[in-house]
Amino acid sequence: MPTFRPRRLLCPAAVILSALAWSPAKAAETPWPAITLADAVARTLADNPAVEAERQRVEQAKGTREIAKGTFDWIAFAQLQASTRRDAINPPPPVPALPDFARTDRATETIGVARKLGNGVTIIPSAALQTEETNIGTGSGLTRSDVGVTFKIPLARGFGRDATEADLRAGTLGLEARREQARQEIAAKVARTSTAYWRVLAAAQRLALAREAQAGAARLSDNIRTQFKGGELESALLDEATADVLRRKSSRLNAEQELLEARQDLGFNMGLSPDQLLAAPVAADSFPSIAAVDWSPENHRALATLALEKRGDHAALRLNEEVEQTFLRRARNARRTRVDLDVRAALSGSAPGTGYDSMRKAAESDLDGYNLTAALNIEWPVLNHAARGDYRRREAALREAETGSIESRNAIAATVAVAAEALSSAAAQNAFAAETSAAFARVVESQRNKFTKGETTLSTLVQNQDRYYDARAAEIQSARAYFSALVQLRLVTGTLVERNADAYSLALDALSAPPQLP
Repeated sequence: MPTFRPRRLLCPAAVILSALAWSPAKAAETPWPAITLADAVARTLADNPAVEAERQRVEQAKGTREIAKGTFDWIAFAQLQASTRRDAINPPPPVPALPDFARTDRATETIGVARKLGNGVTIIPSAALQTEETNIGTGSGLTRSDVGVTFKIPLARGFGRDATEADLRAGTLGLEARREQARQEIAAKVARTSTAYWRVLAAAQRLALAREAQAGAARLSDNIRTQFKGGELESALLDEATADVLRRKSSRLNAEQELLEARQDLGFNMGLSPDQLLAAPVAADSFPSIAAVDWSPENHRALATLALEKRGDHAALRLNEEVEQTFLRRARNARRTRVDLDVRAALSGSAPGTGYDSMRKAAESDLDGYNLTAALNIEWPVLNHAARGDYRRREAALREAETGSIESRNAIAATVAVAAEALSSAAAQNAFAAETSAAFARVVESQRNKFTKGETTLSTLVQNQDRYYDARAAEIQSARAYFSALVQLRLVTGTLVERNADAYSLALDALSAPPQLP
């Protein structure tokens, strides 16, 4: 095998070196639409099916609360009752003209409203008119009126807001918990879109880098082939250059596939339809500037405290604790004996006859005056297994909810610590990668000068060129890792998405700057 003689390459070296020149890769023009990060996030909030599903879960919670409110609605009622009674007269009347039976016809019309109060007392104002006709006597009939109010008062079981408003309070707390949980879930969707966006940007830059490397390798191969045909170079150099072109083509194909996967991931998280995914967008933005991040132990504690205050899922767990406490108080009330007092105060009147005028007179009359009725009802379950079992179940549910909150608190502290360190590490790695690429740029320049003088081989020069490409790719990857870690830190601290009633939004600086410490 022929030996390598550097001096022999001095003439074509300048020609070959022109093919080795490298410049920072620029994003190549693509046939796909470009989208900014702000628009991608806005599209996620508007079109992502999972975000819409969270909104519908909030609507379901509103419906549950509305059902509970129905317990305290006013209810209007009306009743019409008619009866006929026929009794034989025994012995028969001595006067043949009198009937041998007594018949009484009654009709009662009742209207009223009812409402249960928060303390358990039910109020029932009502009015009734009763007409009565008989075939005995004058047969003119009689009309009675009754206007009054009934109070159903629970004295033990069922009395108090703990018993009556449990479902309403639980519905209100549950709605707020669902809203907070939705905020965290929507934040997770936004985080996935943001992470996918940085992945698309990094993939596009790596593809541009791969295309640049392939183009440089192809130019080098063409120049070496020209020199080889002129008999100025050895065949081993041509083989080496050809292999380098094939290797760069393979890297470019991998980069194209990676960009395709990243674009589809971004489109999916934005909520694009199948037809729209065929033209999934690329990133229009570039990576923002990266500043060094150095978290102290005090910063870690402050971030954990911030997360416990801001995290929607943790807030939902605390609200669920209150829900279970509400149900436990109601279960405690249900173990008591039922003692109900029914009191009715009314004004009654009567007037002869059964026509409209008689009804008016009966309502205006006070012949019968005021009346008051009271009834005491007692119900005493001997064993009361149902109430005791429900209390035991609710007590355990409360303990479970409290344990869940403790576990959430511990998990949040751990994930915040990891996310904070990941951001700090990514910032440091990006700085190292930038220094590395700059250092390799100087190495390549030095190797080019040595190669011109015949002091090094083409393989060494290409090898250092490869290291420069790798360092540049690592710089791109570290930038993606930094902003992905930043979004993750925002997510785990609950500072990514804000909620105003049932509207969810975020400020764009949440995607480019760490959260502010309390």
